[in-house]
Amino acid sequence: MPAGIRQLKRRNHTVNKSYLRRFADDSGLLTRVALPGHERISISVTDATVVRNFYVVTLPDGSETDEAEDVFGQVEAAAVTAIRSLVDDRLWPVPGTARTDIARWVALQYLRVPWVRQLGREIVEGFSSVGIAVRTGSGERVTMKMPADVIDDLTGPRLHLALIERQLPEVTEMLSQRNWILSFYQRKSLAISDAPVVLRPAAGHPPGTGVGIGNAGEVHIPLDRRVALSMSDGSTGDLRVRGVTKTAVFLNDATARNARRYLFHHPEDDPLRGLRLPGPRLRELASPADAAGLVEDLFS
Repeated sequence: MPAGIRQLKRRNHTVNKSYLRRFADDSGLLTRVALPGHERISISVTDATVVRNFYVVTLPDGSETDEAEDVFGQVEAAAVTAIRSLVDDRLWPVPGTARTDIARWVALQYLRVPWVRQLGREIVEGFSSVGIAVRTGSGERVTMKMPADVIDDLTGPRLHLALIERQLPEVTEMLSQRNWILSFYQRKSLAISDAPVVLRPAAGHPPGTGVGIGNAGEVHIPLDRRVALSMSDGSTGDLRVRGVTKTAVFLNDATARNARRYLFHHPEDDPLRGLRLPGPRLRELASPADAAGLVEDLFS
């Protein structure tokens, strides 16, 4: 490589390494459980959740940029300090800076993972294969389809990163405004997944409708193998509580159900014991028709 040319960061973590270390042993090893749980291996935090070139963007002149990795690294570094203040130093109430830094990191972690891009691809493919029915100004009903040759461009890193840039401030603010409940576990331990931010529907949520950050009853993410953060839409205010077996089982089950392909935990822990693990989730929508229906709702 010529002098002065920096090597691109091509091994992109979709769940950041500093966070994974909270669930690893002193050697940096995790236990990775492939859904539905038949395969368990040891894996380094250096290799877990790595997707090659996931955030590398090709520019109009043909060159490539990994700028997103640098931007993400700043968010991750701030979150490391903030999580340490709550988990290790037990600062309370939640300091304002720590609240913002953790909320921004959770928002980024929610938006950056592969399932977000997969959902976008399924929507675009549905638009391309099935099309959507719309009415013209004269009242005529026509079916619009997207050309197949634009699918890759519309579902690659460029637009995904643009989505993150646009949504990150809003999602951060929504998470900051919620009630934060920190649960500390002494004996029970927590697992994480390749999609570690878990949304739970609010009471009375209409069945069959989507759950997002804005309407979720609770947003869960473990901060450490023995500390969980739940962000609630209730009126309790911030709470710090001692975790019990029942909530640990609930959180681990929710984590497992939200996973796409893999779960991770500390090699000395067994947080998934007794849980019925789902199979891998290969699609976000049931069928192309569902994707087309979603697009039609957006345009109607």
